[in-house]
Amino acid sequence: MRVEARKLANGDQYFSFVYWDGEKRVRLKKDACPTFESREKAEEWAKAKEGEFECTKARIIRRLQWKTQFYEFTKISDDYIEDCKKIQPNSWKNTEFYLHQYIFPFFLDIKKSNNPNNWSLHFEDFKDWLEKEATGVKKSKKIIEYATKNHCIKTLNTFLSFLMRQNLVEQSNVYKVAAFAGSKVNRRDANSLISEEEFRVVHGLLKETNFLAATFFETAYWTGMRFSEIFGLSIDDIFMGKLDENVLSTALIDHKIEYFGYIVLESQPAKKIRDRLPDGSIKRKPLKGKPKIGEKHNRLVPIISKELFNNLVRLYKIQIEKFDRKVYGPNPKDYVLFEDLTHSEAVVTLRNTYGQTKYQTKSYHCCRHTRCTELVGKTRDFVLAQMWLGHARQETTLHYTHIYQQSARVARKKSQKVDFVD
Repeated sequence: MRVEARKLANGDQYFSFVYWDGEKRVRLKKDACPTFESREKAEEWAKAKEGEFECTKARIIRRLQWKTQFYEFTKISDDYIEDCKKIQPNSWKNTEFYLHQYIFPFFLDIKKSNNPNNWSLHFEDFKDWLEKEATGVKKSKKIIEYATKNHCIKTLNTFLSFLMRQNLVEQSNVYKVAAFAGSKVNRRDANSLISEEEFRVVHGLLKETNFLAATFFETAYWTGMRFSEIFGLSIDDIFMGKLDENVLSTALIDHKIEYFGYIVLESQPAKKIRDRLPDGSIKRKPLKGKPKIGEKHNRLVPIISKELFNNLVRLYKIQIEKFDRKVYGPNPKDYVLFEDLTHSEAVVTLRNTYGQTKYQTKSYHCCRHTRCTELVGKTRDFVLAQMWLGHARQETTLHYTHIYQQSARVARKKSQKVDFVD
């Protein structure tokens, strides 16, 4: 570890500490180390800390050992990821993460198995390792969730299928690893739902402090849209009036669902931070589960709350004024309704607001579960819910029947007292 003398803006001197973690040069944050009056004392402290950082360095080097010790896997990995980019244009980065953080470290580092033809000998050990030892990257002491374990297993299976297509392994030497049972996967239940009373309380508090965050929460609750979909809503996506005659509009009429306008979703921001490019445009990607951006792959979402529709119109008018002045260019998709709301601000504001209430803290995704549960429970129309929410598989929608029934049982237990109402 190296000690460097640095100066603050006011001229005061302090000592900074730099070390190599096995991958990159790292400077300790100023508040992560004591203040020293002399270089001698700073160097004494640095020597004492070197042992701790050497352990971290060794762990990282071991994790990346496959890149040098098993050099052929670097090219195989690159070829596999290029293949994934074609098949999974929206999720290949997740696949790359699971491959490098869990698959390769287990088979190449822990098991020292350089031949994928022999990996099937360790499949049960791999599942046991995932269940008992595999930890998260950010929270290195916490065992990964079952959903993550199943993502790792899926990545292993697709990687082996790729190797078979490339004639790099014999089909007789490998077989698909079974995922962990669905009962083990952390799934949402009735406790994740947001009641109308809870929504009114939280939404009311949000309106007092942050109108944009309040409208974002309101949009999530009444539409069931994903966070990134709302985050990318533009003036090109909002429409007034009724839908043209189609399956969705017919279902809404059949179930007597009133709506005041609708949203046409075609894409979402490519990144959470929603950065603008030099020309003012926002880079976008297809909706989840869709292969590309286009009219063929869009989704219609009714706006069933008059208050929500009017609040979205307020944001719409602000962006229309900017569009008329061509602030970000000629494409209406670049004029997003929630332009002045950041990802972290939306999340932190909702969390802090829940802290002021009696309710258990919920996420924006709980709004999506709530809307789907309400649709499935009240209409029993799975096609309507699947079209509205944009589920790729109907099995996902079917799951909400169970949640609605559970919610109904909870409601029955609350009170048996019956009396006149005001």
